[in-house]
Amino acid sequence: MFENMLEVRQHNKAMGKYWFSDSSMRFFNSCVGNAVYGGKYFVSSEQMEWNTPRRYSVMEAHKNGDITTVGEFMQYGTWDSAKYAIDKLLRVGSEG
Repeated sequence: MFENMLEVRQHNKAMGKYWFSDSSMRFFNSCVGNAVYGGKYFVSSEQMEWNTPRRYSVMEAHKNGDITTVGEFMQYGTWDSAKYAIDKLLRVGSEG
């Protein structure tokens, strides 16, 4: 579905959504990488307060422009653990 985060960002905006807007990204102190896995999954990181640790979420980009959390928001303590969760999702999906 999506090849990279630029496509995800552009599609989200074109569909009238605001997940990647400057104000949303600033509010959650969010960062995202450039990689999209399985055409729809990506890792985001958030830090709610300056004195709290940065946490990681697995996100899913949808055709309608929505971005939803897979599992719990800020569920993972490391980027690697979030990426591992995506790898597991993709393995399970390919087995079904």
